[in-house]
Amino acid sequence: MQPVSRARRYVRLVLAPALASVLGAAACAGDETPAPTPGAPVQALPRDPGAAPDGRLPVAVSPASLPASLLEALRSEAAKAADADPADVRVVSVDAVTWPDSSLGCGRADESALQVLTPGYVVVVEVRGAQFTFHTERRGAVRLCPPGIAAAPPPPAGAPLDR
Repeated sequence: MQPVSRARRYVRLVLAPALASVLGAAACAGDETPAPTPGAPVQALPRDPGAAPDGRLPVAVSPASLPASLLEALRSEAAKAADADPADVRVVSVDAVTWPDSSLGCGRADESALQVLTPGYVVVVEVRGAQFTFHTERRGAVRLCPPGIAAAPPPPAGAPLDR
């Protein structure tokens, strides 16, 4: 094995890393995003054109697309809440949402929830003229959410933050 010349060692140890740094800096030079000004309002990014005003995607889902087990659980819970027969339960609307945690937007102060994005639905049902709003996850968990407790799904990405 031949000894590496001093010039080659210099190129390998000094010039090559320096050249890589210069090329990396040049690649980023066109990306001149100004730093945010502290206290300045956050500018919203354009909203997905298919999103509802509160950011839920899609706007509506056919009740027929709900899994049978979830629909059965909804009918059972709604019938209990209204002291009625499950056959009297009519699905009014279904919106697909992603909840910010495992409380499904129905968390109470005395309850903890896993901080995990949870796909599910907001389902409004009607029983004998009374409407009930349920928050669900896609695998079957169903929660009746009274108006005072129910929380909206998270806003779309890029929406202005309340301060």
